Amino acid sequence: MATTSLNTTHNSRSDRIWHTVERCSAAGMIVALLPMIAVLACLIKLDSRGPILFRQVRRGLDGRDFNALKFRSMHVGAERHTRLGVAGTNSRITRVGRVIRTTKLDEVPQLWNIVTGQMRFVGPRPLPKALDEALEREIPGFALRYQVYPGLTSLAQICVSDNQVGEQLIADWSARFEVERRSMMHRGPVYDLVVIAMTGAYVVRKAVMR
Repeated sequence: MATTSLNTTHNSRSDRIWHTVERCSAAGMIVALLPMIAVLACLIKLDSRGPILFRQVRRGLDGRDFNALKFRSMHVGAERHTRLGVAGTNSRITRVGRVIRTTKLDEVPQLWNIVTGQMRFVGPRPLPKALDEALEREIPGFALRYQVYPGLTSLAQICVSDNQVGEQLIADWSARFEVERRSMMHRGPVYDLVVIAMTGAYVVRKAVMR
């Protein structure tokens, strides 16, 4: 199936206003979450050797590269062995890392990516480039993801409890992409707010279950 074009609206006046609101909201959230961020930073530092933040080049709008930020959830150097994804049971994930990955708290530093205009609150998740390239080769139309900003969360993200790897990788991401593709066609402030609310409920449920 050939890659088609989405009816992108990220240059419309209303979307520019909504983008500004998102960036200001993300800045406010960083300030409000500073106590939690400080606690997580200390726990990560005490749990394993290495930096608190993990930076990785990923693709954004129009395929442009940017440095995505995350709290480090794996041992230093683990990304060399997990280029095509990692299951939640992988031994390279730290003890604190298992908790923050399950609750999606490892993604909190990407609020800064939103402040700087590289990401939005809702959109396709930015992927490691090796995984991105592999999926683009195998899944028709996968490059449609680059026609919108990557997001901190998405409907596909909160509907999947764990990443599939190995033989199930393509089937897993094919299903996710179908959800993403439909979501990209219906994006807008109301849709974004619904997904953000669902993400909040997801995080709370995961925290309680821990």
